[in-house]
Amino acid sequence: MSPSQLREFNRRSIDHLIEEGIHMVYDHHLMEENENWGIWEPSYDLIRINPNVEKKGRNFADLVIVHEWLHPFEDLVLERSKRFKETQIDWWAAYHLQRDPKIGDYIRSFFLEYGFK
Repeated sequence: MSPSQLREFNRRSIDHLIEEGIHMVYDHHLMEENENWGIWEPSYDLIRINPNVEKKGRNFADLVIVHEWLHPFEDLVLERSKRFKETQIDWWAAYHLQRDPKIGDYIRSFFLEYGFK
């Protein structure tokens, strides 16, 4: 079995996705749904994050943010026709946070005006 292409995700990937127009916002509607911590909306180039994610702690919030950024990476950089399973995305999000513990902060730094700290 070959290594997953999700391994290639890094800060340069984030830069590329931002240059492609990917945005991230806190979406208060997700608080009402109380099911999703984050959603990738490909038709809007938008990652929506539930603001309650921060109440679960910084590590959990980072995991959700990196998880959601792996989706546009999958769609726009890897251009896969077959989607990775959510459990695979979860695993790789944890891997990338272990490899680069500040990657969540790096992503947030582009969206400070939207309330990310």
